[in-house]
Amino acid sequence: MRRLLLTGLVVLAAGGQAAAADYSKAVWAFVLGQAPTRPLMDSRLGDDMVLRLWQAPTSLPARGVFVVYMPGLSQAHWAVMLMDPQGRVGDFVGATRLTFVKTVPNPKKPAEKMNLSRLGDGMFKGLYVMEGTVADRAGKPHRLVTLLTPQMLDEELQPGEVLNR
Repeated sequence: MRRLLLTGLVVLAAGGQAAAADYSKAVWAFVLGQAPTRPLMDSRLGDDMVLRLWQAPTSLPARGVFVVYMPGLSQAHWAVMLMDPQGRVGDFVGATRLTFVKTVPNPKKPAEKMNLSRLGDGMFKGLYVMEGTVADRAGKPHRLVTLLTPQMLDEELQPGEVLNR
């Protein structure tokens, strides 16, 4: 009986791990501009920057998706921000190993901080993810998860600034 119970627990635990969400391919589709729906906003600032915004995306459990691409600097300068995502950070980037790097304060709002981690596995291995809660202009808090390349990290991107424009 005890052996049967232990076997059942192992099967349940393995099933729970197998059922973990992995939205990394859906996130990548937004980065590539191949999302299943058209963006609410698609703005280009010459050849220097591309900004795209989707509201209530059908392929991700999030309120919004915002993509920044800076081809004027390089193809490696991009970031994707998820607004109010429902789930763990790793679910959206397909990673189980995140290594905390540092806490990044917003210079304009010191009380707002984002946790920066490096991805140790998954589709985006070696990239970075920032997570935190920031307030919009009206003061309403929003959870943000931002996937960014090392090149964008060097640009000192402030994800919370997007909500205040």
